[in-house]
Amino acid sequence: MITLTSLTRALRSKPVIVPDSCDHVQCVNCRRYLPSHCYSDTSKQCLACTRKLAQTRSSVRNIVNEISILIARGTESFDSFVTMNSGVIQAFVEDYRRNYGSICLHVRVDAIFTRDVGEGLLQRIPAFFSSAVQDIDCTQQLDLQYVAADLSAQADHWNSRGSGFVLERITKFVLVFLSIDPCMALHIFPLPND
Repeated sequence: MITLTSLTRALRSKPVIVPDSCDHVQCVNCRRYLPSHCYSDTSKQCLACTRKLAQTRSSVRNIVNEISILIARGTESFDSFVTMNSGVIQAFVEDYRRNYGSICLHVRVDAIFTRDVGEGLLQRIPAFFSSAVQDIDCTQQLDLQYVAADLSAQADHWNSRGSGFVLERITKFVLVFLSIDPCMALHIFPLPND
């Protein structure tokens, strides 16, 4: 019969194998002993633990702002919502453009779509859309009609295969602002060899 004390003695008497310290290094996260080529040059985390960490993006001076626009009950289309809230949206855009110079803006929208499945039953599903990014500065203004048309086109494309879903209402409308540096090159064009 094995008792707890005999098991403890057996585990204590078993030799623990620790690799040679000059060949292997212990990771600070997973505590594994790995060869030195499994680590990046600057940290004591193995490459596997480094890849598992959350990847984040940052903009110039780490300025990222999101503003939710209040939703009224009568918003059954993107065009009507943008038209009703154009003054509020333009005020936020102008405020951020004045404070940060050049900004980048895109819009995230959550919406509810419904369809009749028969016998008086409605099926409701959420849908999520994001507009194309627009650069805004003192020479380029925000084109709200383009934003509304882009979101409407995405909803039409999403519904293009005849699913019968109809936009019931918009549940969330978020403006995402990023500060950008207009002096940085966005595209690199190769120069001719001549």
